[in-house]
Amino acid sequence: MLSKKGLQAFEKATKYFKQGLANKALVNTKKAIYYEPKLAEAHFLLADLSNIFGDYSQAILEYNITLKYKPTFLEAYNNLGVIYEKINNLNLAEQAFKKAIQINYRLIELHINLGIILIKQENYTAALRQGMFISNYDYAMGEAFYDAIINNDTKLVTIEIVPDLLLPLS
Repeated sequence: MLSKKGLQAFEKATKYFKQGLANKALVNTKKAIYYEPKLAEAHFLLADLSNIFGDYSQAILEYNITLKYKPTFLEAYNNLGVIYEKINNLNLAEQAFKKAIQINYRLIELHINLGIILIKQENYTAALRQGMFISNYDYAMGEAFYDAIINNDTKLVTIEIVPDLLLPLS
């Protein structure tokens, strides 16, 4: 059971985050973690806020803490992959996206993200497999993805942060 102070702080943090008030969200998120150090969602929000502020090492740390307390938190794996891609650690990005896909194989955004990483790694065979999956669900996106493979240009498709059910993401 969550403490009243921890829950109130997390609710305020979420409200401020949705309103785009990142600094107020940050203060309340840290307060929520102080009262509820094992609240995965608070660590997830702190990771998103760290990403917004450009503190990628803190974001990575907080996404990993999120996963320690909630190992099937799909959005944390995805967002971790996005951060690893930003700092050009493509192997860890690939691993994060693959773990997210293990949790929800049908979420097309995860396959797009993994495919982009595979193109950047010049692993075109594996990227084509992702492209086939994408085409089965979204023909236009599949075509854009194939163009990215053919032209070795990942700017044709963008890496995505998967929308969370509880919190808006950056």
